[in-house]
Amino acid sequence: MRGEAEAFPHAANDGNFDLADYYRSQNISFRVFADDIVTQNETKWNLKECLFQVQKRISSVFAEELNARDAGVLATLVAGNKGLMDTEIKEMYQDAGISHILAISGLHISILGMGIFRFLRRIRCPYPLAAGVGSAVIVCFVLMSGMGVSARRALIMYLVLMGAEVMGKAYDPLNALALAALLTLIFQPLALYQSGFQFSFLAMAAITLSGAVFRRREEKKEQKKQDDLRRAGLVNHLLSGAFLQLFLLPLTAWIYYEVPIYAMFLNLMVIPLCSWLLGAGLLGGLTGLFWPLLSKWILVLCHLILVLYEKSIGLVNDIPFSQVITGKPSAWLMLFYYVTLVGACVLYIYGGNNRRFFLWLCRILPIVPVLLLVCILFVPGKEICRIDFLDVAQGDGIYLTDGEGTHVMIDGGSSSESSVGEYRIEPFLKYHRVQKVDAWILTHSDSDHYSGLLELLEDGYPVEYLLLAKSLPRDETWKELTEAAEQNGTEVVYVETGDGIQMSGCEMTCLYPSSEDTSDDTNALSQVWEFRCNDLSVLFTGDIGEEQELLLSDRGLLTDINVLKVAHHGSKYSSCEEFLEAVSPEYAVISSGEGNRYGHPHAETLARLDAAGTAILQTQDSGQITFYYEKGKWRLDTYY
Repeated sequence: MRGEAEAFPHAANDGNFDLADYYRSQNISFRVFADDIVTQNETKWNLKECLFQVQKRISSVFAEELNARDAGVLATLVAGNKGLMDTEIKEMYQDAGISHILAISGLHISILGMGIFRFLRRIRCPYPLAAGVGSAVIVCFVLMSGMGVSARRALIMYLVLMGAEVMGKAYDPLNALALAALLTLIFQPLALYQSGFQFSFLAMAAITLSGAVFRRREEKKEQKKQDDLRRAGLVNHLLSGAFLQLFLLPLTAWIYYEVPIYAMFLNLMVIPLCSWLLGAGLLGGLTGLFWPLLSKWILVLCHLILVLYEKSIGLVNDIPFSQVITGKPSAWLMLFYYVTLVGACVLYIYGGNNRRFFLWLCRILPIVPVLLLVCILFVPGKEICRIDFLDVAQGDGIYLTDGEGTHVMIDGGSSSESSVGEYRIEPFLKYHRVQKVDAWILTHSDSDHYSGLLELLEDGYPVEYLLLAKSLPRDETWKELTEAAEQNGTEVVYVETGDGIQMSGCEMTCLYPSSEDTSDDTNALSQVWEFRCNDLSVLFTGDIGEEQELLLSDRGLLTDINVLKVAHHGSKYSSCEEFLEAVSPEYAVISSGEGNRYGHPHAETLARLDAAGTAILQTQDSGQITFYYEKGKWRLDTYY
């Protein structure tokens, strides 16, 4: 294979997914865009290739017999083929807190592997033969699915269980789980930082620990009547779901910065039906390889279950506070939470029945993790006044807050990054626990300034006011934005020179354009805003050019400032000498993408800024650039 090698990009903003770290955790260092591929040695038979072909054929059965949405879910769930998965469905399952059913994990092993083992034992096959056949099938199934972390964990635990069955030994799930973690981390140490590893092993530890807690709970009770036992079984089922959420909700907040509040109740319906869905999907997929007509009728059950899932998710999403943005919790609080939670479980399991001290602790200590969980999910941390220039590649995106609950965005778009709102802006806002953007200023209607904003409006992210210039042309872009704002419940406000935004201890003032300013160039009508707070002044200039810079000077609107957001991404035709002399910035922030086709920032612009004695900061070099107020002074920080 010959081609150009390329390193994976790192995250550049708070809350963004780090692609480089993700692939490094899988021992993959770079990617190659191949110009051509030459086969050196062709083997006649390869197990992985055979399994890949089986996966493709099973996926094609789903694609032929089901609609695209259902086929994508089943191909992922049954065969581990994520290529057919609809992005909207994936996000819907994730937001509802049931995306775990799409991962090849213990559920698949218990249904397929244990099903084969028990069937063979029922027809009087010896233990070694039943365990060997079941293990061979599971190994092939996990290889076919791509050997994900959760699948490997389940495979190792299954093999340990089969070994215990063959040798007549007791199976200890915690020891098996520890062995699975050890073997995984020996060959893939950085997997420890993967969300899949963390969720899979934490969930399994919680299930195992809850089993011990509820067994201890039953031991402490007196003999009950049969009806009482049935009620106790139902209560234990509900409590085990709540117990699992006690373990997983903080981790969900840590990774996704939001939690699905009603996930526990949805999972009470989803998980039992998932066994039927997986079983029917496996049977239908395999049957479809030989008898397509029979497969079609089997897959009807899968379709009905998936429709029920979607309807249930829709109902849950209509309930208020179905999703709560938590931000990223404190690492120390998370550590204290899990130590306390595990300590409470261990004390309950091993604490004495007759000793008053232990009995009192067993009753009181479980309350502490619940109180800590409430703090993690619902109590906001301390905010500070800050300004963040996000790295959105070739575009602009700026976040401001006064530290007292008012949140403002200026622009939010990119011409070089697709889905910049979904992958860069929205994760940043959720990371910082921004429940609502109070005012979103759109300087002008170029896509590299509004594409991400439009995504968030269409996705339903809360934005109270959208600020547009009175002189903004009423074109198709204006129509698209205002319609999206209306559907999102966002009020559109038209501003001009002299209008402002009041914040706690801070103020923002619109300097340009006035309602009388006109131009055929949308850049020339970019809004210009000045921010002042605690002896810091920042000038945001959109994409204005030299003509508008001189116009601002002629109108007497320019004063000395500390920070300049350089106009038009460092274009050759902005930041003229007269303008820089009028504002005398200490720092100049340039938002542009690496290797962009416009050549931004231009060498002449950089030379003018350097001649003015201005320190230059570029998002393409530093990632997110932050000015924040702490302990009575402003500080500067960059992402890298």
